[in-house]
Amino acid sequence: MTLIRTFLDDQFEYIWGPDAEPASTEKHANESKNKVERFLAFGDNAAKHLEDITASDIIDFCRAIKREGNLSVKTLNRYRSAIGSLFTAAEKYGTISTDDRPRMDYSKEITQKPRYFTLSEIVQITEYLENQPEQWLLHLFTIGHLTGMRVSEIWRTTKEDLIYLDDEFGFATPHVRVTNTKNGFDREVPLSEEALAAFEAANWEFPKSKATSRYSGGKMPMTTYRRVWAEIRCKIGRGDPRVMMKQTRHTAASALCNEIGANVMLVADILGHKDIKTTQKYVHAKTGTMAGIVGRLSQRVPQTKQ
Repeated sequence: MTLIRTFLDDQFEYIWGPDAEPASTEKHANESKNKVERFLAFGDNAAKHLEDITASDIIDFCRAIKREGNLSVKTLNRYRSAIGSLFTAAEKYGTISTDDRPRMDYSKEITQKPRYFTLSEIVQITEYLENQPEQWLLHLFTIGHLTGMRVSEIWRTTKEDLIYLDDEFGFATPHVRVTNTKNGFDREVPLSEEALAAFEAANWEFPKSKATSRYSGGKMPMTTYRRVWAEIRCKIGRGDPRVMMKQTRHTAASALCNEIGANVMLVADILGHKDIKTTQKYVHAKTGTMAGIVGRLSQRVPQTKQ
């Protein structure tokens, strides 16, 4: 019989580290281990053998951390997934049998339908931000809906990340090199003249603050950020809770596919998605676009004489 603590310490590199199959990013590996560590710190779980962990232990743990931090269903499922990965490895290595593995029940996530900003909303938000003293918020919004970059990626970008690559006609065009991304997928993002101008207007640097933030490369002034977007949500978004800065990423994906006609695989490369299924979640079909496409079917058929 093996203590769950011993198994985690001995097999961590093979479950989430560089030797894992499939390989995991360092960020994901550390986050997963931290989640399991928190599970072990709950009650007497760390002193138990793998075979002694039951579904009730996991349920009690999830209920406790939900009460402590008011965690979302998605976050709780990530904890369950991390714990489940540990037991999957234990079963794979023959440390426990299938019967000894605790049952993992995931909660169903009730999510709202994603949204994107309409052209009218983009104009209204832009005009609103133009009148704010914090002009960096305007530049952040402009870059977001014109590139599809994540907020954290924009925040970390510096002038050293600016490079020029040849386009299909051989002309050098500005790009920014994005590294240390959420999913570990580094890429080069092309910049339009307007997006480049926004970076330059921000002097390639956004203000830092002591306020806590998840964004690396300097802490974001979250108090100002949240206040302004709360005002936008109220005045322009009519109270829609989905109106937030991160919707610029959805907006860019939708515009590229529906208005510009870009291939979804190309959009996936621009957004930095490893799986095209992720990109499809960001793309929203518009009624007008669908009607136009269906209308072209009749144009394919030769007209007959009446």
